[in-house]
Amino acid sequence: MSDISKIKPLPLRRAFFYFAIPSVVLILNIYFVVPFLITSGVPPILGFIVFASPLVFMFIAALVAYRLEGWNWNWQEFKTRYRLQKLNLVDWLWVVGTTIVYVGSYLGLRFTTDWLEPHVPQLPEEFAKILGGLPETFAGFQLSGNWGIALLYLVILFFNIFGEELWWRGHILPRQELAHGSKTWIFHGIMWTLFHIFWTADLIRILPGALAISFAVQRRQNTWIGIIAHTVLNGLGFVAVLRGVLGNNK
Repeated sequence: MSDISKIKPLPLRRAFFYFAIPSVVLILNIYFVVPFLITSGVPPILGFIVFASPLVFMFIAALVAYRLEGWNWNWQEFKTRYRLQKLNLVDWLWVVGTTIVYVGSYLGLRFTTDWLEPHVPQLPEEFAKILGGLPETFAGFQLSGNWGIALLYLVILFFNIFGEELWWRGHILPRQELAHGSKTWIFHGIMWTLFHIFWTADLIRILPGALAISFAVQRRQNTWIGIIAHTVLNGLGFVAVLRGVLGNNK
């Protein structure tokens, strides 16, 4: 059991800033910083790293927040605080169900992106080109045989998953539970969806999965459920990169 006295409640008003600040930084990166860097002659791959840098900072923030709460640097306390407990059979059933809902709703609601795209801000051309060439190219590089790009993408994917999950589900969710009780997953899921406002056209397809992950992690008190489901969906991008590296583009 964790020492509940070390975990402070996070009311809705304060939680808004926890979600909004990294979202605003990503918006600035996508719409201003990365386009400026690329038009200034910076290689697109560096633009991709700059874009993803807030995910690294979220990972660091989760570690700093852990220490500021007064926990010791040992694995037992860390996995207790961040609910990284061993998955039992029931947990694995929740993993499977949550992953199906998360991935299925995101892919199945692709048509909502088509509806929204004409009515929301478009990604800057300079930024869109970084991601738009998969699986043949990525960030200005030909992918065939380029294992360095695959490794870089895998590192970014690690910080994407563990930065978000340790911060949102590991640090923030338990604090919100102390403020909102059994309804926390609703507030958390909606706020995590709005965190993704930089992908404005995708918000409808993100919402069901965000609620599903929030509900499952809160219900089972286990962050691994979110980590695994999140990895499966976001790992599809790495699969596309890997296809390109292996030269299997058909």
